[in-house]
Amino acid sequence: MDGTIATLWFADGGVYVIGRTARHHRLLRWAGGAAFAAAAVAMTGMGIGNAVNARAGDVLFAGAGVLGVFAVVAAAAGWALSASVGRAIRSGVVPPDLPLAEMRWARSTDEGERVRVTVGMDGGGVHEFMAAGMTGADLVRQFGRLLGTDGTR
Repeated sequence: MDGTIATLWFADGGVYVIGRTARHHRLLRWAGGAAFAAAAVAMTGMGIGNAVNARAGDVLFAGAGVLGVFAVVAAAAGWALSASVGRAIRSGVVPPDLPLAEMRWARSTDEGERVRVTVGMDGGGVHEFMAAGMTGADLVRQFGRLLGTDGTR
């Protein structure tokens, strides 16, 4: 997954690379946008209801409720997508993207604010992952746990 944001799930049998689909990103953006819009419309409705017209404030507040429901539905759909991937991994239906049996070595490189971990596979395949801050340190630690402290199997 070149240049895309992914979640790495470390398991005893290897590493699962869980990419986020465009649909998943869209659902989460809609959920966040709708939640923000609901809060903004609710506050506007409260202000208009107190200062100008109570009926207009009630209408805006009801609209905020509809936006809030949409935000919850979109967030729940995004969660369901993530949960289905997790269930498939936990049940063992899906094999790891990077099976431990095929990993030969891993090397980490500090690149200033980021850490790059390069993993060598049987047959010469190479995978690279980058992370910043504590996530980078955790990435190095997790691959070290799988392969051993010397980075080889």
